[in-house]
Amino acid sequence: MTGLDIVGDQKYNGEKCEVKLMWEHHTDDKRSWKYSITSNAYIVRITGGSITILGRKTNAILKQHKGHHYLYTGDIRPDEMQCFALENGKHFYVYSLENYELIKRVTLPRDYECIDMYGHYTEDGKYICIPAHKWIGNESIGEGYYEYVMCRYDAQALSLIEKVIIDNPKKYWWKTDDTAPEIDSGEVQGFQKIIDIVTTNLENID
Repeated sequence: MTGLDIVGDQKYNGEKCEVKLMWEHHTDDKRSWKYSITSNAYIVRITGGSITILGRKTNAILKQHKGHHYLYTGDIRPDEMQCFALENGKHFYVYSLENYELIKRVTLPRDYECIDMYGHYTEDGKYICIPAHKWIGNESIGEGYYEYVMCRYDAQALSLIEKVIIDNPKKYWWKTDDTAPEIDSGEVQGFQKIIDIVTTNLENID
């Protein structure tokens, strides 16, 4: 199977996660753009330094935003009214697909960052889910561990609702070893994603 090799029921924080086909995602290091998402109406191309929004039918550039750093992945909301690009770092950028302008640069919780991982919209489009990690311990002497969390944001207010521990962060990584999911170069028909990734039982979250 090409693309993210995630099939069947996945476990997240003790809850089942449903895997469904979403928009078409594509990665190719040989082109000027490194990553793209294709929906019914749009193509969003992401490089390390820019995000370009194109009309799918015409392939015409609707808007290009430059001056970014380390943008590598992203997603389009299911209703095609919004998209985001995720930085290899501490931020993600949310854009309107109505006027193609930046809505907000969102900073991850203090001391957390997202490196070589990908985020997504939930199936209903209400939330943006961003995996992140921070070092717990004394990094200078190599003692400690990385804590991985899933940050769930309201897709309209772009405010953090909750962050919960990820039991198995490898399923959100780019390929780093044989056990991590991968996105191959070339077209990926139907990017496999975990949609119901977060629990709504906020009362159970400290």
